[in-house]
Amino acid sequence: MQNIQNKKVLLVSCYAKGGVVAMRNIIIDILRAQGCEVTLAYPAPYKMHPHLSVRLHKLFSNENVKSESVTGLHGETEVRVGVYGPELEFLKYRTNEIWENLISEHDLVCCVSGNVLPLNLIPKEKKVDFSWIATSYWEERKTHFMAQSLPVKFVRAFDSLVCLLMEKKILGERTITSLSDYTKKCFQRITKTFKSKVVPMPIDSDLQKPRLVSNERVCIGFCGRTEDPRKNLPLFINSLKELDREGQEFDVLIVGGGVPSGLENEVNELRQRHNILVQEFCAKDQLKELYKKMDMLVISSLQEGLAIVGLEAMAFGSPVISTKCGGPEEYIKDGHNGYLAENDNVVDLTKKISNLIDNKNLLNNLKQNSFDLIQDSYESGKIKEELAQELGFYESA
Repeated sequence: MQNIQNKKVLLVSCYAKGGVVAMRNIIIDILRAQGCEVTLAYPAPYKMHPHLSVRLHKLFSNENVKSESVTGLHGETEVRVGVYGPELEFLKYRTNEIWENLISEHDLVCCVSGNVLPLNLIPKEKKVDFSWIATSYWEERKTHFMAQSLPVKFVRAFDSLVCLLMEKKILGERTITSLSDYTKKCFQRITKTFKSKVVPMPIDSDLQKPRLVSNERVCIGFCGRTEDPRKNLPLFINSLKELDREGQEFDVLIVGGGVPSGLENEVNELRQRHNILVQEFCAKDQLKELYKKMDMLVISSLQEGLAIVGLEAMAFGSPVISTKCGGPEEYIKDGHNGYLAENDNVVDLTKKISNLIDNKNLLNNLKQNSFDLIQDSYESGKIKEELAQELGFYESA
């Protein structure tokens, strides 16, 4: 085991929100606790930072990509790196002179990302000291792809094919730690010889026991990027409408952005009979307080590598009702700490939610079982120590 204390570490990633950010923050905290100087770097999204990249029609000009540095939330240096040809996704993960300089300036290189493509930014001959990946490329992208118009699909088909070939090449060359068994199996379908260790997300909880319910209205939670089609917010809203037609009484807490314009009328109609709070993305401490208000969390996604929000909610005593979308199937034991519903099936999802609204004793049992699962299998200290070992040291007590 190498000693990587007090080293300069480059953490290569993608632009991200949600779960990948939580993964990165865990690794940054572990590294900084050991005195490491951490630099987070990722390809800059063109829409947010157009001045850093060189578009396709200017590739043969003398214009060069640029980078800019800011201070991240955890005190790390965050570097946004421009792209040659940002219109095509696979070009975001082609190395350039800025990446070469960043890699040469650091002692160690790690990668934490939603998919493996950022690993292509690191030369094959350069050792990657640690990589932690949430899901496979196509599982992450297919919902976005299918939502595009036919002409856009035609262009994106070529782009996606190159990304898939790039992913297969990386899986054959690199050692990768998967976020879940589901992710590992996805990679094994791509590369039969792929081997990986699985390390899940460590989950913090400051509760001694979950809050139980008696006769009060239950609060149904949703936590995820509301504009992301993969999260399938329309399914959740349609299920609430069905519950309303059944005469069920409930409150709703939606965390992760505003309600998309196409769903505003439905939500406003529900607000006439139910308390519905919509909360933008918030800080970790505020999110904990919101989890405490939920009596159950619904994951309506079409696909998830793990769905960290489900584990976070369980840490505060909320059972999870999820579609059969991948990652959540690993930690939800049907009827014990939540329910699994058929994917994109409003009737099945509604039935599972309604059953818990009607049966408070069952709901309380599932609350306790959810809380116990986190304490037994996802306790933060144990998994952080495992990640620290993967990184190359034991975290200080």
